[in-house]
Amino acid sequence: MGSHGAGIMTRSQAALAGLGITVVLFSQVRRRDQVFDIGYVPAVYSVGPAFQGMQRLIVFPLTGKAETSVPLPSPLGTVIFGPSGRTLYASAGLQSPGERPSSALLKIQFNPIRVNTIPLSENFRFRSAEAVSKREDKMVVAGQYWDGAQLVCGVFLLEFDTANVHQALATKDCDDAKSRTGITLSPDGTKAIAIYRHSLELIELTKSTSKIVAKGFWKAAWSPDGKWLTAADDHAPEKTFVLDAGTFERIRTVDGPPPVWSPDSRYLLTSGWQFPCGPYGYTFELTDIETGKRSTVESSKCKVVGNQIGWVDAGILPN
Repeated sequence: MGSHGAGIMTRSQAALAGLGITVVLFSQVRRRDQVFDIGYVPAVYSVGPAFQGMQRLIVFPLTGKAETSVPLPSPLGTVIFGPSGRTLYASAGLQSPGERPSSALLKIQFNPIRVNTIPLSENFRFRSAEAVSKREDKMVVAGQYWDGAQLVCGVFLLEFDTANVHQALATKDCDDAKSRTGITLSPDGTKAIAIYRHSLELIELTKSTSKIVAKGFWKAAWSPDGKWLTAADDHAPEKTFVLDAGTFERIRTVDGPPPVWSPDSRYLLTSGWQFPCGPYGYTFELTDIETGKRSTVESSKCKVVGNQIGWVDAGILPN
């Protein structure tokens, strides 16, 4: 694979005032004579102390050392960072001890912050895996759904614009549906890769068929450009392989927890422990997908708490 480094055009940096803190709109980090030019920044969801209403996104610019926070109106459960970098999709979190939050999925949009319930999502009785399409017009969900007459299990497509749910893959029973513990969509939305009984299962959503294409993995993610897959080794949780999405050939190995693709598919984001961080503080690192070179996000040193990480458009911060 050739390097993209020589062809990268840098953009001027724009200051964006948000919450009293200056952030960089187009972040750059220079390592070994390369300039990484990304219109997105790494972030982690933090609920803060339990039941204190301090839930927020903590955003780390790729230059400078000042992180910033985007407050959120309510606690969240499992979080999916939207491919646009301007949305979050999440289940509701606990706001008080002993409560039972709604089973519906939420869509959170930024600048200004708006929270909406995704229609029909409350009809899922359980969801073992879910992913949002690149266009953010639909979601694929593995689980159990109440269709108004009966409970149906399998893999479903939930279309946002039409508020429609249809079964894309049937399963023999609900226990089988629960065996899909992770899922990721191809950029064109026609295929999905599920983690099914420690294997990569390729699901043809338009044909309602599936097949096992590789074994020994516990998490996977399709690159936004559709060329690559990351697949975390089931026997070595701190090792992830980059696979060719067409042949499933192993191209590269990335050490650390499962990484997150940058929206331009050029970098992988991971969080890991570094000296002298304490036991709960981690640091973001970037891996260049072409060269394998790694760079530390200086603003994040020992400040990443939690494992719900992703990329956000730097423009989500208030003007």
